[in-house]
Amino acid sequence: MHGDVDVATLNALTGTRLAENLPRIDSVTISPDVLTGLLTRLGTRE
Repeated sequence: MHGDVDVATLNALTGTRLAENLPRIDSVTISPDVLTGLLTRLGTRE
């Protein structure tokens, strides 16, 4: 059933389902090191 679906689509659906079942988070603190790593990964094309 899921074999015909793109991996990016499955990841998005998984993230959505996970977010629906998590408790409410009022705030998140992201350190500069974590932010730099995330931005680097977003800027890198595979």
